[in-house]
Order: sequence, then C-alpha cells, then structure tokens
Amino acid sequence: MKNLQDGLARIAGPDTEPTREQVAADLARGRRALRRRRTTQVAGSCAFAVAAFAAVIVATTGTGAAPQAPEAAGDRPSAGAPQSVGTRLVAYQGEQPKGFTLDKVPDGWELQGADDYGIVIAPKGLQDKDPNSFVGKIVAQLQEFPRTRSSRARR
Repeated sequence: MKNLQDGLARIAGPDTEPTREQVAADLARGRRALRRRRTTQVAGSCAFAVAAFAAVIVATTGTGAAPQAPEAAGDRPSAGAPQSVGTRLVAYQGEQPKGFTLDKVPDGWELQGADDYGIVIAPKGLQDKDPNSFVGKIVAQLQEFPRTRSSRARR
C-alpha cells in the first residue's frame, strides 16, 4: 500500500495552497454553471407550459371532433354559423406553481394542484377537488419520472 501512496504523491507533485486567483476562477465557473442550469430549467418549464396550453386550445376548440349530421333539414346550420366554440384565455392571477410558469388559463378555470412533475387545472366550482383525478380537467405532466434510489434497488 505504501508503494501506491508514494507513486500517487510523485504524480501529484508538491502540495501547494491554491492562490486567490485560482479560488476566484473556481467560484466564477461554479456560478456560471449554476446560472446556466437554472436558465435551462426555466426555459424548459416555459416551453412545457406553452405546449400544454397549445394542446388545451386545440382540445377545447373542438377541431378534432367530427361534425354531427342534422336530424332534419330545418336543423341545418346556416353557412355563416361557426363550427366550433372557442375558449377565451385570461391572465393567470394566482401564485406561480414551483417549476412552472402560468401566463394564461381558460376563463373560469383555476389551478387545482401542482408538483415537480405536472400541473392540474380545473373549472372553478368543480365538485372533484382531488388533483390526482383528471376527469374534466386539464393536466400537463412530464412523460417520464426520474428514477429514485428505491426504484433502482428493486430492479
């Protein structure tokens, strides 16, 4: 064991204290890395929120629904009648959920729950207050959850 320690000591060279410049350079690199990481996280959250609300707009405008055939000739809509009903988005007026940035929400809807993996938006006054129940609500979640130490140990 002594030979290994002697060999490593020869490779490392003499033990010297770092200079103030080296310490300042190390701190500056660390701060830049932290700033870069936080910027990436915010940009990712914003892109995720924009994609989620774009999906909401498409889902609520009914562009994917097939038109229903009228039952009688008198029930046919006029040529100028709109084919779908739009949803008005309004500015979000609540506390921003951790990890997400909400700019606009559908009129009459509120944030019902948020965690590190997703958000749930529901109509105001909805009886179902459980944020883990998604019927009649808007849900935006990450596709994959990070693996935890316990899930790796089970494999």
